[in-house]
Amino acid sequence: MKLILYIFWKVFWGVKVITAEVGTLKKGLDIIKLLIQYPSLTVQEIMDALGCNKSTTYRLVSTLEKNEFIARNEHHRYQISDSFTLSLMARNQPMPNDLNWVAVPAMSHLSRITNESVYVGILRGTEVMTTQVVSGQYTTRSHSEIGSKSNINHDAIGKCILAFQKEDVQRRIIQAMPFVERTEHTIIDRHQLEEELRRIKESGYALDNEEGEIGVRCIAAPIVKNGKVFAAVALSGPSVRLSKEKDETHIRLVRQCADEISQTLADTDLLLDISD
Repeated sequence: MKLILYIFWKVFWGVKVITAEVGTLKKGLDIIKLLIQYPSLTVQEIMDALGCNKSTTYRLVSTLEKNEFIARNEHHRYQISDSFTLSLMARNQPMPNDLNWVAVPAMSHLSRITNESVYVGILRGTEVMTTQVVSGQYTTRSHSEIGSKSNINHDAIGKCILAFQKEDVQRRIIQAMPFVERTEHTIIDRHQLEEELRRIKESGYALDNEEGEIGVRCIAAPIVKNGKVFAAVALSGPSVRLSKEKDETHIRLVRQCADEISQTLADTDLLLDISD
């Protein structure tokens, strides 16, 4: 509800169209909802989904883009903008002010006992965005700063979150993914990724075996709220220290960290606005 009220105020009052018909306002909100649900959409796809005519759709999309709620990507498809993502996190999800600070004690403990870097991230379209960092001796390039992004197909956090999404959501994200090849170990085949996601869902954790950066491995586990995976926590470091021989120990520690964060969230009255 806070999200709806916030968008009403910022988009429609802010651009002085508060006197417009309620139906037009609702369609603007419906575009936001669509782009929260789907990774990216074309204007035609938005028109088809909402049943709007071209002029109305273009006007609404233009208004939302001008006010930095949505943005066009390199494929000329619209998606939720980075600035609005951060705004959503601050106002309606326990991120970064709630989730990320709730997560810090567990992240710090994991970093101390392993001496490695620990990250929390969320999905943003076909990418992973880092929302919290506790640095160890070695900081990986892909998650070195809050707000940094990487592609899902070579990221343990991204694969971990995606594995637990509904099948239709998962399918749409995979179809929109660019499958960027970062190293010789990067998964660039859709069917291979789908198989990997099934394994992750069954095992409860995800691995990045030098898929995003040579010499760096990563282990991620899901963070859950109200039965939904909306984020993941990951341990990352040099492959010589996060070796496969130590996976059993590190996987156990990362899962314990994720469970602790999830339990802390469950024990609080934090508001999560997670779309179905």
